[in-house]
Amino acid sequence: MNKTLAVILICLFSLSVAVAAKDNFHTTSRKVQPIKNGKLSALYVVKETDHVAQCMESAASSRSDVKRCFSATNSTVYDPCFNYLQGQLICLNSPWDQNATVVQLNQPMPNAVPTTTSVVKKINPWAMELKSGERCVALTGATSGVKGERINYGCTTTVSLLGDPYRLKQNVWAIKRYDSQTQEVSEALIAEMFY
Repeated sequence: MNKTLAVILICLFSLSVAVAAKDNFHTTSRKVQPIKNGKLSALYVVKETDHVAQCMESAASSRSDVKRCFSATNSTVYDPCFNYLQGQLICLNSPWDQNATVVQLNQPMPNAVPTTTSVVKKINPWAMELKSGERCVALTGATSGVKGERINYGCTTTVSLLGDPYRLKQNVWAIKRYDSQTQEVSEALIAEMFY
C-alpha cells in the first residue's frame, strides 16, 4: 500500500514538473536597431533608394527616433524609418525583412517642437510574432473593425490582430486574433514584440 502511494506521488510530482516546464512560456521584447555605430547593421541590405518630400512622427512606432516618410516620386509611404546619415533614413517593412530602403530627404526635417501637453502616448509594438509562429505588422492606414475592435495588425491575407496587446500575467502578453475565413476571434499568445 505504501509502495503504491509512493508511486502515485512520484507520478503526480513528475506530471506537475512537466506542466510547469511546459508553462514556462513568456513574451520577449526587442528594440529594432538597424543602425549600429552610424552604419547599417549587417542584418540588412539596401535594396532601394527614394527621395521623400517630408517625414513626420511614425504611425507604426511610438519611438521618438522613428519617422513616417512620404515619397516625392510616387505614392509610397515608408513607416517605420530610422535616422541614418545626414538627410537620410533607413526604412523597413518588418523586423524580419532584410531588405531596407534608404530615403533621401528633399529638405531638412524641421527641429522637433517641444509639446506642452501632458498626453501620454500608448506604446504598442510595430510588429509581433505570435506563439503560433505567425508574424504581424502594424497597419498604419485606415482599417476596418471586427466586433467593435479596430484591426491594428496584419499577419496574412486572412489573419489579423484586433485592438492592442494586453498582459495576461507577469511576462505573458496576448492579443485578439481574427481569421476572416472562419470569422473566428480567439486569444493569441505573443512570443515577441518588436519596438
